[in-house]
Amino acid sequence: MIGGGGLLGLAMGRAGPAHQWIPPWDTAALLAAGWRIRNGQIPHTDYFSYHDLHGWITALGLWLTHDSVRALTIGALLVAGVSGVWGWIVASRRLSTFGTLLFVGMTMLVATGVVPEGTSHYARNTSYAMQYNRFGLALLNVLALQLMFRPLRPDGRIGGHLRAISAGILLALLLSAKINFFLGGMALLIGSGILFGRCFLSLPTTALAFFGTWGFAWIFLGLRLDHYLSDVQAISGFESALTSATRVMGMALHNVEWFLLLFVLFLIGWGGAGALSAGRRVSSREIRLFLAAFWAGCVGCLVVAANSQGEGPLVGGLNMGGRYVPLFAVAALMIGDGQRRLFLALDPQRQRVHLFRQLLSLGLTGYFVVRIFIFPDLSGILYALHWQHTKAPLQPAAARIPTSTLETMLLPKINDEVDTPREVLDHILFGDVTPFRFAILHTDGIRLLEKHVTADSRILALAESNLFPLALHLPPPRGGTYWFTFTRQAKKLVGKDRLSAMDRLLDDATLLMEPKFRDDFTLRLRRLYGTDIARLFEKVDESPLWTLYRRKSADRVTREELAPP
Repeated sequence: MIGGGGLLGLAMGRAGPAHQWIPPWDTAALLAAGWRIRNGQIPHTDYFSYHDLHGWITALGLWLTHDSVRALTIGALLVAGVSGVWGWIVASRRLSTFGTLLFVGMTMLVATGVVPEGTSHYARNTSYAMQYNRFGLALLNVLALQLMFRPLRPDGRIGGHLRAISAGILLALLLSAKINFFLGGMALLIGSGILFGRCFLSLPTTALAFFGTWGFAWIFLGLRLDHYLSDVQAISGFESALTSATRVMGMALHNVEWFLLLFVLFLIGWGGAGALSAGRRVSSREIRLFLAAFWAGCVGCLVVAANSQGEGPLVGGLNMGGRYVPLFAVAALMIGDGQRRLFLALDPQRQRVHLFRQLLSLGLTGYFVVRIFIFPDLSGILYALHWQHTKAPLQPAAARIPTSTLETMLLPKINDEVDTPREVLDHILFGDVTPFRFAILHTDGIRLLEKHVTADSRILALAESNLFPLALHLPPPRGGTYWFTFTRQAKKLVGKDRLSAMDRLLDDATLLMEPKFRDDFTLRLRRLYGTDIARLFEKVDESPLWTLYRRKSADRVTREELAPP
């Protein structure tokens, strides 16, 4: 499996990024964040952000690929490699050899999958949208197994400290990935302490590793924990408690079958261990094992629900979508492998009696892994590779953005989609931006910009994300954010002790691109910054899809003039 994963990784690296079958604003945001960091900007200090692990990984990918969109593939492979090795170290001390291979394989798959987490898992829905959630889930898998499943052999004092250090580093990375992943990790830590009592004793070491990791990030990367928490606080409360509770309830109801299957798996393994036929009571160790697995599944539901994603039918007003909860597969591995230990402890005669139940238990465990990981993720990767080799060469030139940095970004044309800018504008006037229309939109904007950019141009797009600086290989502007998505993103969102990044949205830009379609983001930005745009910029040119503004040089405002005393 490891060899197969390596070959799959090489294939992905050679083929480049998956084609973006869903609207690729999110993918553009990943690239925009990486490009900001690649140009020396610091998240939460130079621009507003609420998660940045993917930004650093994408920046590293851009550096390794000489600023190519292949950075998305390379970044996924880097996370897969790190989480795979980390997962092997953790799993090999807790699971059988086969269980370890399964765990490592599915952890690497969740990092490299090209079907967006939280959407309907059809293989053709390939995209790197929401890839940051996959990075967080891969790390959360490793932390869940480490905290919620006992090792085969006692760790000893040194091993206990290493386990605590590992947990602290993982929690720091999860916080950088997204706040809800960190909260899920803390819930796992608390659950482990209650069920097993060993984590609370190592909390000082875990805390030291957590803050040490952020201290390392501050010293070497300039990333400040207080600035990050300030940005997170700025978006807190943008959604009502009732809405959040409704979504969590819908997620739980939609995944009730997985909870029931976990219970069935526990019962099968319990019988296979000889508890029922021998008339003995279920041991406290078995009960704790089931509770730990059940708690991991609950944490997984909460984390995925907090991502505000998921598609599905409404039942009683509840969004019943988002069945992709990777911790269910981890929980199944915990129960299945734990009961396998009890089965092997039986004498050979009793093993023969309960062999069928043990095989049924292993089969159900395999169903969890195949249904949750291998089927959706592996099928998506294989479909993307097939599409790139067989269908991508047949796509028209208009389906690609004509720049050296974005030429490998595949934005397929669907059936008889129009390909002239004016016709495209009629379709996307209300925000209906398919991948092919996204290509037309940005190609039109690049052709407009090429007539006006200079080496020191700083391009800002009043759209969900800003891909133009990377497309033209120019430094991005500071301030603002790399992706507009929240209804409360507005001026003065960040702490009072420093300038808000959103207040600096226009400070560093020399060229301003405004799309001619009026979606929610464009209208909101115009309401917030329309007066400042009129004061600082003047219209210089336009194309069928964009209007270009240039900063009035006399009104240029520098960051030094706006810096707090």
